[in-house]
Amino acid sequence: MSINGVSDNIKVLIETAKYIITGKLVIQDDITNYPSVENILFTVLNSGNKFLTLHDCYVSRKEQAEYQPERIEYFHVNLDIVHTCRVLKDM
Repeated sequence: MSINGVSDNIKVLIETAKYIITGKLVIQDDITNYPSVENILFTVLNSGNKFLTLHDCYVSRKEQAEYQPERIEYFHVNLDIVHTCRVLKDM
């Protein structure tokens, strides 16, 4: 599925105090008229939801450099602990 040339999910990088998380954020069907991926991410982050659900995630600890980060199929992130969130262009 594609929304204005954007796929139905966005690859994001989320940073918290302890973790760095990369994963795919699923775009809900009601978001259809946004011109860019950044606008979609802004809408998702400001929708009033307390959690983001990512899939196909890699989680690594900041304090310990890991050769192979932990892979998690589905991961729920509390937005209260998120320091930064950005779109990764590579899918």
